[in-house]
Amino acid sequence: MASTLKLILFLLLSFHIFSLVSSHQHHPLDSLTPSEFTLVRTIVNKTYPSSKLNITFQYIGLDEPDKPIILSWLSNPKSKPPPRRAFVIARLDKQSHEIIVDLSTRVIVSDKVYHGHGYPLLTLDEQLAAVELPQTYEPFIESIKKRGLNLSEVVCSTFTIGWFGELKSKRVLKLLCFYIDGTVNLYARTVEGITLVVDLDEMKIVEYNDRLIVPVPKAEGTEYRESKQKPPFGPRLNGAALVQPDGPGFKIDGHTVSWVNWKFHLGFDVRAGPIISLASIYDLEKQKYRQVLYRGFISELFVPYMDPTEEWYYKTFFDSGEFGFGQSAVSLKPLADCPANAVFLDAYYASSDGTPVKISNAFCIFENHAGSIMWRHTETSIPGEVIREVRPDVSLVVRMVATVGNYDYIIDWEFKPSGSIKLGIGLTGILEMKGVIYTHTDQIKENVHGTLLAENTIGVYHDHFLTYYLDLDVDGEDNSFVKNNLETIKVTNHSSPRKSYWTVVSEIAKTESDARIQFGLKPAELVVVNPNKKTKVGNNVGYRLIPGSATHPLLSHNDYPQIRGAFTNNDVWVTPYNKSEKWAGGLYVDQSQGDDTLAVWSLSCVFIVVSKVGNRVTLQLSSYAKQRVVPESLCHCCQREPEDAVHAIWGCGAAQDIWAGSLTVLQKIRTNHYDFLQLFELLADRLDTTELEHFFIQSWLICNQRNVVVHGGQMKDPRWLNKRAAKLLDEYKKAQARMVISNATPRCRSYWQAPAQDVYKLNFDVTIFSDINCLGVGAIVRNHEGEVMATMSAKGEFVHNSNEAEVLACRKALEFAMEAGFSNLVIKGDNSNVMRALSAPAVNNSLYGHVVDDIRSYFLGWQSVGLSCVKREGNMVAHSLARYARNIVEALFWMEDEPSPAVDALHYDRLHFNE
Repeated sequence: MASTLKLILFLLLSFHIFSLVSSHQHHPLDSLTPSEFTLVRTIVNKTYPSSKLNITFQYIGLDEPDKPIILSWLSNPKSKPPPRRAFVIARLDKQSHEIIVDLSTRVIVSDKVYHGHGYPLLTLDEQLAAVELPQTYEPFIESIKKRGLNLSEVVCSTFTIGWFGELKSKRVLKLLCFYIDGTVNLYARTVEGITLVVDLDEMKIVEYNDRLIVPVPKAEGTEYRESKQKPPFGPRLNGAALVQPDGPGFKIDGHTVSWVNWKFHLGFDVRAGPIISLASIYDLEKQKYRQVLYRGFISELFVPYMDPTEEWYYKTFFDSGEFGFGQSAVSLKPLADCPANAVFLDAYYASSDGTPVKISNAFCIFENHAGSIMWRHTETSIPGEVIREVRPDVSLVVRMVATVGNYDYIIDWEFKPSGSIKLGIGLTGILEMKGVIYTHTDQIKENVHGTLLAENTIGVYHDHFLTYYLDLDVDGEDNSFVKNNLETIKVTNHSSPRKSYWTVVSEIAKTESDARIQFGLKPAELVVVNPNKKTKVGNNVGYRLIPGSATHPLLSHNDYPQIRGAFTNNDVWVTPYNKSEKWAGGLYVDQSQGDDTLAVWSLSCVFIVVSKVGNRVTLQLSSYAKQRVVPESLCHCCQREPEDAVHAIWGCGAAQDIWAGSLTVLQKIRTNHYDFLQLFELLADRLDTTELEHFFIQSWLICNQRNVVVHGGQMKDPRWLNKRAAKLLDEYKKAQARMVISNATPRCRSYWQAPAQDVYKLNFDVTIFSDINCLGVGAIVRNHEGEVMATMSAKGEFVHNSNEAEVLACRKALEFAMEAGFSNLVIKGDNSNVMRALSAPAVNNSLYGHVVDDIRSYFLGWQSVGLSCVKREGNMVAHSLARYARNIVEALFWMEDEPSPAVDALHYDRLHFNE
């Protein structure tokens, strides 16, 4: 068995504390309370009455506010916290609904049906219902009798079925059974050969197979309960207890834990288990807390078994996304799971009917005095003195145990006074075992995919790949990922008796592909630094990642389990913050097809380096890969080399045949030694605008033709493709020349109106804050279905004139929309003077005429633009965002998400959609 620890660094809960907790108002990251679970259940059931439809709650958790909102609130924690919302995944009429419930207004603000691959987290209730079915299923009863077993001593367990190329599958799982006569160690006595398939939506057995009969392993020697053990006993240890007469050395206020120089927020989630947020360390010199970790939790645990036989091939589990670490949390036993000085905390999650479930003693927190040394030094070089200084290694441990089937996972977060955080995971419990005919290794003449542990018992080979999600904010948000490579330097100029030495060569990761790390390939230190914060001597402030032993997956990349678990291909991934990208295996993991994983998100060539623009630090995000090529083992066209993005459009022989008849300058560029970013940088440097446009069109045609080949067709003649690219480029040029700005007559509407299909609507507004001498600007872009695409809340320079303020807000809103990638817009504002000025063809000689000219210049590269006036009732969302700007320091942006400051206004618009 191999075990490995994985880290994800990508930008980018919760529990009810029962003891040692002071009364407090809700922190925005506090988990849902039992009463809030009940409220969510009531609201959803009211919307979908149970008398008509059977609804089950697969997941209920906090819909945490966007990171910028949290950080804005933290800058003024006495202000009103962001609205609390719950995110719900519910099964209704054999469909998965993604529901967002506003807990303050007690309404459902969003309800979307998921149509993609995969199914949500399994609930304990439905698994318990499924394992009861065999007891009354006649074919199963006959199979048990045929084996001479007592049906009352047979228990079954659930196993997810994975994905092996099926286009579509029902929501089913498999049942395997065990014999507990003479032992509670059910995994040691497997009833091999019988497989049952249960449809969870119908809750009935839909397939049954009794393929072979294998002797059931003996119960002798399998009992693990201490009270059932027989002599000879193992060595007995004298007990030891740490006594703290003054109580614990840490404090818990709500969900915030403070200890020595550390402060952090502790949360619980039904899927992730423990979540550590806002971890900061106190700086004695600066007399303030400095940020370290914004968010950290276990994102996924991939456990593939290595037995390809009929009863075992599908056992490729994702313990977090399929079964839930939080849902699998067990009560900790005082003085055994945790020492005498531990404080215990309870946790809650929602059952399948939405009622709260309490896990007593789900967490323990304790000071760990392990007897280790944190630091020491003895100095004897000073005459007449012996100086001895020692610092004991004392740490604060947050512990939870999750029992997922046969394995118990001991999850530790350990904080040290030195400033380090140690992530620990302990694997214990029972091995997954297989019944066989062999009783001695001499009988084995074939690959049995494991080790013979006892008579008729094989422990099957398998891996555990644990993936952490870590959003590091080292001394602030603006961080860069640095590889400090250790490189050998050879001395060739006879300047030293030495022949060689090593030095550090630092490499800043500019894109996501730069930051994909596999441990053990070459010596390097991995560091997350804040390039805008320096130590006294000028070094960047940073945190170093110290990995354990490296173990990499041995499955083929095109094997179905590895496609789903492709996030294990690298030990470290670094991606930009995206609230929705927190589960490495995707949101819907059961029977997923690997199309929503960290490995897929990271295919886009996105800049992650932090750069300074003037006095403002920004995260540069630029995507070069709208066409995503999923890596395959061999290219579909040439069948010679592995397929990736560069090979697909540039290196493949089929692609080179096309480029050979293309522009001369493209023919002269070498075909190898490039990743996608290097290729693009080279082309951008050598090609003019027209040539670069030709490259993009030709690349699009190549991708299109490769898709034809993948689906059984043939690629067109390269000469035809070259002519087609030239024709498309000519059509594009002519279309650009015909682009005009439509001078729409200003119209007033009472409510928000959706734009035409393939057009987006930009609403903007401004508020003048005379008391604080600034403007508040709000903007929102929505599509023809009213879905939010992008929103902004920002401050602007103060002006007195309302018309000037409105036109400045329009310019800021347009710049925001263009940066977000929108150009085919209908623009709506509620100041008729400004909208009339922007629509008029005449030169504007007013005080703000130069701003009007700026705005008009933006339209020149657009296909179309509409300008019109709207009444305040149709502009409420933008107005809410403009007013919210009073509360922020830096601009806030939301992409494809509903901003909490405008939830009520959005709900108002939905009520009157297209009236």
